[in-house]
Amino acid sequence: MLFGEQEIQEPVTPQAFLWSSEIVSQDDTWSAMESVLKSRRFPHCSLIRGSQGTGALAVALSLAQNLLCRESEIACGHCSGCYKAGLLIHPDLHFSFPVFGAGEICLDHYTAFRSAAQENPWMSVQNWLSITDSENKQANITAREARSIIERLYLKPFEADRNVMIVWLAEFLGKESNILLKLLEEPPGHSYIILITEDPAAILPTVQSRTQQFRLKPLQDADVANALVRKLGIKYDDALSAALSSEGNLPLALELAGNESGGFLKFIQQMLQAAYKKDPAEMWTWMEQVATVNRDNQRRLFAYFLMILSLSLRMGNDAYTKEQLQHPVLQYADRLAQRLGVDKILQINALVNECSYGIMRNANIRILLHDFLISLAGIIR
Repeated sequence: MLFGEQEIQEPVTPQAFLWSSEIVSQDDTWSAMESVLKSRRFPHCSLIRGSQGTGALAVALSLAQNLLCRESEIACGHCSGCYKAGLLIHPDLHFSFPVFGAGEICLDHYTAFRSAAQENPWMSVQNWLSITDSENKQANITAREARSIIERLYLKPFEADRNVMIVWLAEFLGKESNILLKLLEEPPGHSYIILITEDPAAILPTVQSRTQQFRLKPLQDADVANALVRKLGIKYDDALSAALSSEGNLPLALELAGNESGGFLKFIQQMLQAAYKKDPAEMWTWMEQVATVNRDNQRRLFAYFLMILSLSLRMGNDAYTKEQLQHPVLQYADRLAQRLGVDKILQINALVNECSYGIMRNANIRILLHDFLISLAGIIR
C-alpha cells in the first residue's frame, strides 16, 4: 500500500563506542569533568594538561562525545550523536593537530588522523610522524590552520546544537596562537574548544589565561597493568612488570609488554657491548643497523635507552620487589646500575639527550652515531 496505517519505525542506531572506556587512572579528574557537564556549565574554552602517556586525547574525545550526545549531558551510547562521535565522523566534531609543511591544513589529513586516533588514542607526535611518513619534517600548526580553526567554529552546526573543536598538542601552535586570541576570549556561543598539551610551558600565557584548565595525573602502576591485561590479554604479573618499567606511560608499557621492546633492548645491549670492547667492526655494524631505520624509530630507541637509564638510577632505592625484578628490562637496568654507578649513568644520560636532539634536528645520522659511540666508549671504560 502506498498509504497505510502501519506504524513507521525509525531506524535503530547501533550501540556507540564510548571513548570513556579508554580513560585510565583519571577517576578524580574525570568525575570533576562529568560534574561540570551535568551542570551544563562546561567552559567554552578548556585546556587539558597531561604528560605524554596519560591519555589526554582519549579524555578530550570522551568530552566531545558527551557534548555531542543528543539525549543527555553524559554520553548515552545509543543516540546518533554518540555513535558518530565514537567513530569520529560527527560533522560537528572538528580537529586540529600538527601537520608538516608551511601551507598545510588539517582538513587535508582528517582521514589519516581519524584512523590513527581510533587505532591508538594514546599516540604521541612521534607515532603521528611515522603514520604520515613525515619523520624528517618539522611538525607545526600553521597560521593557515589557525585561520581554518576560526572558520570551522563560526560555521552553523550541521546536526547537533554545537560545534566541538579538539586542538591536539596545542604547543605546536607557537606564535600562531596569537591569531586565535580573540576566538579563545569570545568563542561563538555554540562552540566548544578543547586544547590538549603535553608541554604547558610552550603555550603562551595569553592563551592559558583564556582557558579553564584540567590537569591529568600520572598513571598508577596497577591501573596501567590492568589496562595491559585488558588490551593484550597477558598475565597480570607480566603486565605489572611492564607498567613499573614504563613509569606510568601506557603507550611505552604497551611496547614493553609486546615484542617491539625486545628489539630495542637487544639494540641497546649490542651498543653497550661494542662500545665497551671498542671493537670497530661491531660498532660499525650497530651504527649501520640504526642508520637504516627511520628517524621515528631512532628517536624511540634513544628514548627507550633513557628510560632504562632512569630505571637504573632507581635501583639503589629498593624501588622494586624480587618478583618485579624478574622482568628482563628491570633485570638489565639492575645490572647496569651495579656495573656503571650513578656518575657514569648521568654522563651517559646527558650524551643520549644530546644525540636525541641531533636526531630531532635532522643531523647526519652516521656522523652523529659515530661520535656518540666513541664518546660512550670513553665513559664506560
